[in-house]
Amino acid sequence: MFSSESADLILDKLIEFAQKKQLGAKVAPNKYKLVLRHLNGESMDLEMNVKILKDGDKNCIEVNRIQGDCLGFYENFNILKEYLGDIVDETQWASYINHYS
Repeated sequence: MFSSESADLILDKLIEFAQKKQLGAKVAPNKYKLVLRHLNGESMDLEMNVKILKDGDKNCIEVNRIQGDCLGFYENFNILKEYLGDIVDETQWASYINHYS
């Protein structure tokens, strides 16, 4: 996902998302990176790594599955993408692909 919003705003929104969805969130100090954990009772159901990669005035929000099944990751990724809403700019993906192709 891409965004022209500041990395600080994106990180704040990701932390807000984790709090609202009652996900465990571990934020890396001095980095735009966090790990989201979805717990199913006592065991870990899903773990995702989220990084904000800065490139000038554009940011890439990279989301990777660390642990858990693919379907659960896909569902949670789509929920996250919907939550970020207007701060994610879908059209930048096409321009990024064209620029580096």
